[in-house]
Amino acid sequence: MHILCKRGLENDGVFEEDEPIAADEKGGDITMPVEEDEPIEADESESDSNGVFEEDEPIAADEKGGDITMLISEWKNMSNPLTPVLKRCDSQMQYCSYQWKCCKSADRLSDLPNDILVLIVSRLRLKEAVRTSLLSRRWKNMWTYTAGTLNFHYSEESSIYEDCLRIYLQSRTKILDDNGPHIVKMSEFIKLVNHVLSLHQGPTIEEFEVFVKSCGAISEKYIEKWVEFALGKRAKRLKLDFSLKGHQMHGYFSITKPLLRKFKSNLSSLTVLSLKYVEVTSKVIYYVLLKCSALEELHVAHAGSLLRLKVPGPLPQLKCLKIIRCDCLNWIQIHAINIVSFTYHGRDIPVTFKTAPRLVNTSLRGLYASYFVQNIGKYSSYIQNVESLVLEIRSSEKYLSDEVVPELPILENLRVLELDLGINSVEYICNFFAALPRKCPLLTRLSFSISREYDAGQYKGCWTKRSSECLHSQLKVIELLNFCGRSKGEAEVIYSILSCLPSPDQVILHPNLLWEFKKPNIKDLSKKLKMMHPKAELIKSSCLRPLF
Repeated sequence: MHILCKRGLENDGVFEEDEPIAADEKGGDITMPVEEDEPIEADESESDSNGVFEEDEPIAADEKGGDITMLISEWKNMSNPLTPVLKRCDSQMQYCSYQWKCCKSADRLSDLPNDILVLIVSRLRLKEAVRTSLLSRRWKNMWTYTAGTLNFHYSEESSIYEDCLRIYLQSRTKILDDNGPHIVKMSEFIKLVNHVLSLHQGPTIEEFEVFVKSCGAISEKYIEKWVEFALGKRAKRLKLDFSLKGHQMHGYFSITKPLLRKFKSNLSSLTVLSLKYVEVTSKVIYYVLLKCSALEELHVAHAGSLLRLKVPGPLPQLKCLKIIRCDCLNWIQIHAINIVSFTYHGRDIPVTFKTAPRLVNTSLRGLYASYFVQNIGKYSSYIQNVESLVLEIRSSEKYLSDEVVPELPILENLRVLELDLGINSVEYICNFFAALPRKCPLLTRLSFSISREYDAGQYKGCWTKRSSECLHSQLKVIELLNFCGRSKGEAEVIYSILSCLPSPDQVILHPNLLWEFKKPNIKDLSKKLKMMHPKAELIKSSCLRPLF
C-alpha cells in the first residue's frame, strides 16, 4: 500500500514517524491501494544511540479483503490485462503444433528410400502389394516394381466337399448348367493377368505362378506371352498348371525348345520349374537340365509327350524330382548325386539311379509301387537311407496276387511310413505289417488307409493270433487315413493291422468326406483299441481328407 508519512530527526537522535492516515474499516483496503506486499523495513544505518529500531507499522488488511486488494494491485500494474491468458493460449498452441508435427512425422516408412520400399513390397503377396497403392501418393505405383511373387489363380471348380454336397442335395432335381457364366470370367481373368504384366516395371521377379482350372482352354498365344514375361524377368520359380474340368489326361499348351532359346542367358537363374498339364518332350527336359545350372526342383505332371527322362550327371544342385502320371513314359535314368526327394506316380517302367547317397524322401504310387514292393530287394541300395516312404500297394494279376510277402530289406533310417492298401488278401496285409517292426527299428509314425471293401466275419481270427507279437518301443503314432467306418469288414481289417503292431502312444483317425454324410459310430473301435493297446489314446482329427 502507498503509505504517506513524514520522518524527522530530533536532537536526541530518535526517529519519529508520522501517523498514517486512518482508513475506514470497511473501505480502507480499497481507498488506499498498496504497491508492495511486504511491509517497509527500517534501514540498519538509522539507529539511535541505544541501538533501538522503530519500524513503521503496515496498515492491517482485512482478512476477507486482503486477497482482493492484491489482485487489484496486480491488475493496475499490468500493461495488458489479457497477457496471462494469451500466454497460456500460446503455450497450448505450441504444444498442439508439436503434437501435429509428431503425428505428421510418424509415417517414417514413407521416408525410406525407394529401394527399401521395393524390398518391403516384394515380401507381400500380389493382392497385398496392390493394396499398398492406397496408402499415399508415394506408394501409388510402388507395387509395380515388386521383385516378389506374381501368382494368378483361377478355378471354375468347387471343392470336392462342395461337389459332394451339391450332388447330394440336387440328386432329385435338375442339375444346373455351369458352362455359360464362366466364359466371361475367363476373359476377365486373362485381361487381369495381361494388365498386371503390362504395369510391372521391375527388372526381376522371384516367382511367377499361373493356376487355371476351367471348362475351356486358354489361347496358347496368351500363355506363351506369360512364359516369355517370366523368363524375361529372370524368374527364379516358374509354376504352370493348366487343367481342364473333368477327366483330363494331358495338357494343351506346349513349351518348345525355340521358346527357351530366346531366353538362354536367363535360364541360369531358374531354381524351381513346375509344369502340370503342360506338354514337354524329352529333348526339352534334357535342354532345361543342361542350361538351368541352378535348378533345384523339377516337377512334371500329366505330360503325354514325355517318352523318356534322362537326368544327366552329376547335377549337384538338383535336390527334388517329381514325375506324376506321365503315362507315355518308357524309362527313367537319374544321375544326380545330391538328390534328396524322389516322387514317381505311374506305370511299371525301369527306374534306375546311378547313385543316390542323400535320398531321404520317396513317394511311389500307381502300378510301379506294386512292382517296387514285389521287387524291393533290387532297390535296397538306394533306399537304405530313406527316412520317409510313401507306398501305394495294390493287388493285380501281375503283382502281389498271392499271399507271399517278399523279404523286406532292413531300413535302418526309416522313421515315417505311409501306405495306401488295396490288397485282396488280409493275410498278406497282416504278414506285411508284422514284418515292419523288425525291418524298420526306428519307425516312429505309421499311416495307412484302406481303399477297398472287405467282407465281414472273415478276419477276426487273424488279429487274435497276432496280438502278442514283438514289441517296438520307437513307434509313437498310428494314423488311419480316409477312415469312413462304412462296413464291419473295414473295422475288422483295422483290428487285424493294429494287433500286428506294437503299442503306440496315439491312434489318430483322419475321416474322409463320407464321414459327414454317414456319421459312423467309433465306440466299438475305441473299445477294441483299449483291449489291444491299453495305453493308446484315440484321437479324431478335424481335418477332412479327400476321397482320392
